[in-house]
Amino acid sequence: MIESLVRAADLPFVPFAEKEFPADKAGEILGTLSRLKGEKGLQFTVNSIAALNEVKWRTLPNLLSATGIDALVVDNYDLLRRNNPMRLGMPYAVVSNALHFDYSGYTPLCVYDWAHENKPEVIKRNRQGVQSFTQMLIGSNAEFIAQARNLESKPMGDPSSLCSDRPRITQCPREFDFESSHWPGIPIRGCKVTRYHVQ
Repeated sequence: MIESLVRAADLPFVPFAEKEFPADKAGEILGTLSRLKGEKGLQFTVNSIAALNEVKWRTLPNLLSATGIDALVVDNYDLLRRNNPMRLGMPYAVVSNALHFDYSGYTPLCVYDWAHENKPEVIKRNRQGVQSFTQMLIGSNAEFIAQARNLESKPMGDPSSLCSDRPRITQCPREFDFESSHWPGIPIRGCKVTRYHVQ
């Protein structure tokens, strides 16, 4: 399905992970996910993404070199999205193909169905949610993180390590986004974030 969309836009398409994730695998994953909810559904999603990240780590360097690709646009869901471009010395940008992740705690993380309020106790709750989600990511990606650790200077227990100093591009219209005075460009524990909405 993805290939047909890419080619319809008259763009070149380079497949990867065909062995690990054949065409029917996506349907299997979505079928399982459709029967789960809450924390179980979230954990299953994180585990599925972790499996894909491991394949990227093993296969992307050779694939990118063979195809002559010299820059990347990486998805915001990718836990260690910086590592492949960093080890290859490639420029990259970050895009949110779905809802963007606000790891600052000023607004609810998109994986939770919490209401948004600008109150200290609500921000505290949001930040506890960020910490909980971060620990879930670390647990599911432990082996991958161990392999990639030499490229990361920030501890993975720090949510700011999930940010980058690159612009974030989100498809969420500004009108649908939470109101928050911390956008754009406020330093978040050593991480300067600038976000752009696609018009």
